[in-house]
Amino acid sequence: MKYAVAVFLLAVSFMPLVTHAALGDVTIIHGTVERIASSERREVPGTALMETVQSLMVELEDGRTVTVNNDRIVVEVGSRVYVAQYESVDGYIYTLHDADRGFAMGIALFLFAAAIIGVGGWIGVRALISLGLSLGVILYILAPLLISGYPPALTSLACAALMLGVVMLVTHGPTRMTLAAYLASLAAVTVAVFLGDAFVSFAHLSGFADDASSILNISTGSALQMEGLLLGALIIGALGIVDDLAVTQVAAIGELKSANPGLTNTELYARAMRIGREHLGAVVNTLVLAYVGASLPLLLLFALSTENTTLLLNSEVIAVEVVRAAVGSVALALVVPVATILALWAIRGRTPGHAPHTHTH
Repeated sequence: MKYAVAVFLLAVSFMPLVTHAALGDVTIIHGTVERIASSERREVPGTALMETVQSLMVELEDGRTVTVNNDRIVVEVGSRVYVAQYESVDGYIYTLHDADRGFAMGIALFLFAAAIIGVGGWIGVRALISLGLSLGVILYILAPLLISGYPPALTSLACAALMLGVVMLVTHGPTRMTLAAYLASLAAVTVAVFLGDAFVSFAHLSGFADDASSILNISTGSALQMEGLLLGALIIGALGIVDDLAVTQVAAIGELKSANPGLTNTELYARAMRIGREHLGAVVNTLVLAYVGASLPLLLLFALSTENTTLLLNSEVIAVEVVRAAVGSVALALVVPVATILALWAIRGRTPGHAPHTHTH
């Protein structure tokens, strides 16, 4: 029952809280599709593509029922939607702004939390709390500082150190093994900062690899250092996997020592490194595939392009992902031996047979 309550509270915390918002001269209102007045397929002007255009009768949250034009996504009767209300000389015009995905996301997050808590128990609960705190650091500390013009690289590194400390303390507790994992992770991330900074400059990366970066630059009046922001994103992206490797490597040392207290430090290091190499191979594959998966539509677009392959690979969009994956992988490779050495320091004086309370991958 206590796990069910924890899952419920975590899931509800992610549910959307705002249903009515003003965006400039446009008001966004929540509503429900009551009836589909018409639906037809039309050719998109200037292309050979077809799109579905609907006329919807939508009941808004204030009780009004209005006609909404929709050429964005196909919806059905009963769909929860967001409607854009525009004021014109003849009154209001309504168009579909977007579908309401809150319920679907809430179910997905509920399943996510249930799986983590069901398998991990209270460690899973603490992990989810740590995740929430990490997101809080990003949203309420890192983002405001970056928008205020603080140096992105140093600010991201400082926030990464804070997030690592909070996550490890909440999830694993204040132990020497936790300290070892923290220091190893921080060392790897620090190297990633300097290495990333060097390659951002060396590869002449501007930070304008996508439309979102350009829009952000315009919205902030070019106040942000886009190259530094790119480096900050690299740091945050590698942080979670570096943490995983460090904690798992420290746990491996602890478990090996508990299973065989007679092992020397040299033997412990050799055995733990064998475990770490296996883990590193899997995690590097995970890291690179995660970057590729996030950019898959763009890669398919490039595959259809008739432009020279060398020029395509030389584009900033591809170069950013290559540098991101390479620097992240260097940090991962570094954290394995560093975490192993620090874990050997952490187990000095520990009573044999008592494994450290930490996470295993």
